[in-house]
Amino acid sequence: MFINYRLEDGSTVLVEVTEETAAYILDNDREMTNADRKERYHCPYHIEAMEYEGDSLAYRLTPEEIFVRKEEQEHISDTLSCLTDVQLRRLTMKADGMTLREIAAAEGTTVNAVMESLEAAKKKFKKHF
Repeated sequence: MFINYRLEDGSTVLVEVTEETAAYILDNDREMTNADRKERYHCPYHIEAMEYEGDSLAYRLTPEEIFVRKEEQEHISDTLSCLTDVQLRRLTMKADGMTLREIAAAEGTTVNAVMESLEAAKKKFKKHF
């Protein structure tokens, strides 16, 4: 019996094999195709999810973009560690949407002191970036 054998470069060659070997190879190919189809169907987060399941389940970031984001987060974290505790606390309150008066009331200080503290934090950020 002859079977088509696919080579690594994509071309096919006609190979003569015994009936048992041909049956095994054909059954194996069929089982592998079915297993691949089942995996694509039942596994929504497949490595090739974008091809099989559409854009909604695919992870869009490339490894390079993930690495760059991680580096940026580390740089921001390093910069935040340079701030004093008071500056960091007040900057966090400002980021949470509090006004300068609300921060001053919560800290028990003046609005000018809060403003100066936030300006000093801004200068440190500009120095590191």
